[in-house]
Amino acid sequence: MCKNTALWLAPMAELSHAGVRSLIDTFGGCDCYFSEMISVNALLSGSVFEKYYVQTEPDATRLILQLVGNDSEKIIRAAAKLNDLPIAGIDINMGCAAPDIARFGSGISWMKDIDKARALVGGVRNAVKSDKTVSVKIRIGYEEDPDYLLSFARALESEGISFITLHPRVKNEKLKRSSRWKYVALLKQELHVPVAGNGDVTTWENYSYKKMQYTPDAIMIGRKAVRAPWFFAYLRAREKDLTYKLTVNLYETALKFHDYLEQY
Repeated sequence: MCKNTALWLAPMAELSHAGVRSLIDTFGGCDCYFSEMISVNALLSGSVFEKYYVQTEPDATRLILQLVGNDSEKIIRAAAKLNDLPIAGIDINMGCAAPDIARFGSGISWMKDIDKARALVGGVRNAVKSDKTVSVKIRIGYEEDPDYLLSFARALESEGISFITLHPRVKNEKLKRSSRWKYVALLKQELHVPVAGNGDVTTWENYSYKKMQYTPDAIMIGRKAVRAPWFFAYLRAREKDLTYKLTVNLYETALKFHDYLEQY
């Protein structure tokens, strides 16, 4: 991952499912796909819909399943339940600030208590097979406090996480507020594990700027990749040839997307 800045598809509720991932893959794909948030309560209860959340297409070896919940014991049990899938790893959602997630103690709520978050990560790391990664996706926090952010990230690192992804906004900031990638650079400088950045990567220009200015180990892209499933392929091609132009048949792409939706 560190030889060249990796490109990852972000975990997005109702978006980064097997159909979208497969469509992106037809254009060349990305280095790693993250799943939608998987509710540990639904997974453990055997909900009939959970089979769709754990589909591994298009490539299980490049898929990381993200878990969300408010109970350490249940998250650990859910992670262990996924051990037999041929996936790349497990990610813990500690960054989602959606009201319906945060108010019940899930997502960014984990960032309130460093010791509780540390214990959860350690438990998941012990429950997941050693050949799979264990990672965490976070925000800056409830407020802009770089010292707290560093303390939180170092605590997770001490429990053996494989890497950390930062969406550099605070809890109540919406997408209209520009993400502050200086905090990605801060974590990259201070941590010993790889650091990925997520937020506001929508053009070749801001991709290349963030890559050079903040030197993340990976760049995670969400909504732009859904709007333009060829975006990862375009970025890689531009890295090799700055004059590269891409032509896409939108009608055929739309039909293919509907085929994947029906299939999965």
